Amino acid sequence: MPMFTSGKVAATPFFIENGPQGLDLIRQALMQLPPNETALTPGWLGASNDDRIRQYGIAPGHEIPVQHISADPRTPDRLLARYYFWTHDPARAAILSHRPTHEHFRLDAVDVVITLLETGQILALASSRTPEHLSAVESGLAASLSGAVARFDQPTMLHLGRPDFFLWAIEWIENGPSIGEVSLLEGSSLATLDGFSRGSTIHHTVDSSRPVVLNAIANGETLGPMRLHVRIDSLPAKIVVELHLDGSFVVLTSETHYSIHAGVANKSMRAVEDVAFFLIPLLRSQYESDIDWSDSRRDSYIAKARQRLVDLYSGPDGT
Repeated sequence: MPMFTSGKVAATPFFIENGPQGLDLIRQALMQLPPNETALTPGWLGASNDDRIRQYGIAPGHEIPVQHISADPRTPDRLLARYYFWTHDPARAAILSHRPTHEHFRLDAVDVVITLLETGQILALASSRTPEHLSAVESGLAASLSGAVARFDQPTMLHLGRPDFFLWAIEWIENGPSIGEVSLLEGSSLATLDGFSRGSTIHHTVDSSRPVVLNAIANGETLGPMRLHVRIDSLPAKIVVELHLDGSFVVLTSETHYSIHAGVANKSMRAVEDVAFFLIPLLRSQYESDIDWSDSRRDSYIAKARQRLVDLYSGPDGT
């Protein structure tokens, strides 16, 4: 289910252009368009652990309004909203043609976190990477925020820059120190794309001790997305997240753990906010400021990968 409050969660960052300049104004506008089950018209409420999602012929199981959540040391002021809509199921309609029409429609929902940046831009996170869900959010924002446009096609500050980021992450896991209070523990999955646009995925440990990883590095294959295991010492917490180049991500909540002392009420929601507002900005800043990487360490790392392949596959006489 594409929600921030339960299960494995995905997030896609985007800007909202031409929206009201103020979270309270945005909240008021969203609340003017609640979902209506009788008319099957979509709309906005707050987020909850709603077990009615993906059921047929049913209304949302709550009337919680869009929430305005105050800033904390890691996270800015933000809104948490859920866009409810009904999806027609043609196969079900054909089988249950004798039943009332509303029973042919499945209740769906997408969560959206909205915050204002110091630049005046409106940054949002949608709880899905699926085009159909993102299209629904786009329609919902356009209907409720007059003149507003959801810009999924415009990179945000969560964009990781270049696929080289993932090569840097592999090298940093092996050789780099902690980044402040964050330690990159390991990579456990890495997608690669060779020069002939043939894709593959490396599972389990991703480091230069594995020939398949060495081969991808030595051949200059395009890397990413990548699954990272990170530790945040100050919480403390261990977060497992799949990072995509465009700044979207997937949190694996079954492998993500917060200390009981962190006082986390909802692990899924907290992990999404920690990744979006703390972890990705920290990693991106470290990558962009790592001059030694771009000046020499990158080339040296690639050269070592190539030499290790030669050593691995050469015969006893070096041929």
